Amino acid sequence: MDVKTLREIQRKEKMSPYLQDIGKDFYQALREYLGRVLNGIKEAKDSDTSNLALRLAEFENIKNIVNDLYETRERKIVSNALYYVKSGDAVEAKNLVKEEEEVLRKIVDLLKSKRQAVLDRTLQGERLVQEEKPVKWPDERKPAQGLKQEFLTVRVLKDLPSIVGVDGRVYGAFKTEDLVTMPRANAETFIHRGVAEMVDVDK
Repeated sequence: MDVKTLREIQRKEKMSPYLQDIGKDFYQALREYLGRVLNGIKEAKDSDTSNLALRLAEFENIKNIVNDLYETRERKIVSNALYYVKSGDAVEAKNLVKEEEEVLRKIVDLLKSKRQAVLDRTLQGERLVQEEKPVKWPDERKPAQGLKQEFLTVRVLKDLPSIVGVDGRVYGAFKTEDLVTMPRANAETFIHRGVAEMVDVDK
């Protein structure tokens, strides 16, 4: 491997939207090449200082090429990971160096686990809300006629942030054991969630 070969690999990678085949032993070959370059720098320091600046410039140039090449391939690997997570297809190692294959599989595993943890729980919660049955109020707890047809008084069972009621007013924040009169729709939501219980104000 040499600078010319590296530049050509970099050029092909940047021109294509797909990962290019750079060889399974690419990073091993690169480490060996950089080892030779560093040895040349050491020798120049010891005996040939006139050539030291050229060798240092060559090393910096190589680092820039390698960093750019890695970041270009990294973006493609992340894009591929998103594809595998969404499609459910098996991960393929085509044109991946061994180290890159490990990165891809770890990203896919992480994204899948987080997707399941967040989306599945969220959607499950949505289904539970849809399946909730209306509260059946005992006859003796039915609100009286007039204003109490639309408002209920509840006892708050845990600390809660403030909410905007269906009447446009702000209620809360709430503290445990607070007695709050609020629109029936909001009160029933609290009761369904198990964070409040109805209070019979007529007793």
